[in-house]
Amino acid sequence: MKPARGTSSGRRVGFGRRIAFRRWLGVVAVLAGVAALAGCSGIPSSSAPQIIRAVTGGVVPSAEPTIAPAPNSDPREIVTDFLSANLGDDAHHVAARGFLTEDARSKWTDTTVTVVGTFQVSVADPITHQVTVTADQLGTLDQSGIYTPVLEDDGETGIPITLTFGMQQVSGQWRISQLANGLVVDRADFKSAYEPRPIYFFDDSQPRLVPDLRYSALTDQSLCTWLLQQLSDPPSAELQSAVTGNLPAQTNHASVTFSSSVITVDLPGVSQLNGQTRVHLAAQIAYTFQIDFNTTVELTDGSHAVDIPRVPSPFTASDFVNFAGNGLPPTLYYLHAGALVESGSAPVPGPAGQGSYHLTSVAVAQRGAGPGLVAATTGPSGEARLLTGPLGGSLTLAKAPAGPLTRPAWAPGLSEAWIGDGALLLRVSASGQSVNQVAMAGRSSAPLGRIESVAFSPDGARIALVMVPGDGTAQVWVGAVVRTGSSVRVDGLEPVTPPGLVLVDVAWNDSTTLYTIGADATRGNQFGFWAVQVDGSLLNPRSTDGLPGSADTITTTSLAEPWASATGAVFVLKQNLWSSPAPGGQTTGGTAPNYLE
Repeated sequence: MKPARGTSSGRRVGFGRRIAFRRWLGVVAVLAGVAALAGCSGIPSSSAPQIIRAVTGGVVPSAEPTIAPAPNSDPREIVTDFLSANLGDDAHHVAARGFLTEDARSKWTDTTVTVVGTFQVSVADPITHQVTVTADQLGTLDQSGIYTPVLEDDGETGIPITLTFGMQQVSGQWRISQLANGLVVDRADFKSAYEPRPIYFFDDSQPRLVPDLRYSALTDQSLCTWLLQQLSDPPSAELQSAVTGNLPAQTNHASVTFSSSVITVDLPGVSQLNGQTRVHLAAQIAYTFQIDFNTTVELTDGSHAVDIPRVPSPFTASDFVNFAGNGLPPTLYYLHAGALVESGSAPVPGPAGQGSYHLTSVAVAQRGAGPGLVAATTGPSGEARLLTGPLGGSLTLAKAPAGPLTRPAWAPGLSEAWIGDGALLLRVSASGQSVNQVAMAGRSSAPLGRIESVAFSPDGARIALVMVPGDGTAQVWVGAVVRTGSSVRVDGLEPVTPPGLVLVDVAWNDSTTLYTIGADATRGNQFGFWAVQVDGSLLNPRSTDGLPGSADTITTTSLAEPWASATGAVFVLKQNLWSSPAPGGQTTGGTAPNYLE
């Protein structure tokens, strides 16, 4: 049966949602380019291209495409159905190619994706028979599944684009003879069909896994083949100076086999690597191939399981949690009348808990078994001072100059606090005696501007900044933290939110998802709360129900609920409703909530 179609040129066609285009694919695919394995991936570099083995006892490939051109379709119908066939987990998009002429089929590439919002398919030109599709482009996926957003206004409309399809009759049936390369997928289908698939690398400076976000609509064997290819390729541009694998070139073939019980990654020669290297490689593979929460992975060298020190075989991502955080819900702190309190309104011991310093923002960290570390600001907004010291003890003035300081943030795993001072980003030791400016560089020539908020990703490999460049915008920018000896810099800063959102604070929910608060300038400065992926994809408004007004601070973690402060009180988000954390719902006065870092 042919999918339903719009009846007028002005009707929006939701092409992917009209069909169940899920093909179980147990194909034999070619893993090309494995010679790039050593670069930054953590897989040795001498791998040659290798045919991926077919699944034994696994899924069976479909014999025919699930959508095909209907007889006697007019040019507009052919283009509409072609767009419908763009969505699917077939790695070669055989169904979509069925709508093309033989010549166009041989030239068209399907390795990139244009993500659009609304679009219209025109009636064919009566003379040229060309069909045009007008759309609002929201972003693109490159051949590695890396998303690049189109940052326009509030992120919902995108920029207008026009796609032209040349048409030709083949044996009396219309087919597409000319078209631009790449797939076209609408926003709803992108969200439902393209899964975020993080590829994991290791931080250059610490033994922590760092996710590099990619998107794919593939499943099963095709997905596993694609994931292994992504591990063999370099990370995305902003992370290339910040992550590595540090593995020698000792394998000459690589393959992966999917089955319902275990995913087997075969790297001949890997058993020759030292124990720590095998552990790191297994951790990368376990997290990268974590298709669902129960995915079991086996690393083999030929037909033999590879011994991973202190790790069972097969293994799961849970066997490597030491590379991804401690998994314990952190303590929540906030300020009340300038005093530092724990959630539950219990003042911390010492002068900070007594309000002696009249604090205006705070960050608390735990490093080792000793007392926690405190970095806090005090004083008027334009002349604030930074204080540091032990939790429960006396705080002292840091050598950072007075200025328009942001809330501080502790670098994960390290005893250093970072803080914005106007257009400067400062790195301050726990004692407050060492203060260094951090160099920042963007991937484009866009001005960076004044820093309003500073937040580290949980793995410490990235930093998010709310920056105001002076043109009235206030966007979230994300960059990579690059450590080389004693030198530290931030590379690849790029905005990930549209300019129509004027933001005031940002926090990391996990290593790939950020939460941010502010106002929507395109909707009368209505205050709001948004979630966005680290690459600028999947920008979504979140609930503000229960907040009495604009929030000024937000903190979150994947292990506990988001907190925010608004109009002098603190609130926690539960089941899409912001409410007071106090029993009975009494208003809890407070500002600047922050989870232990």
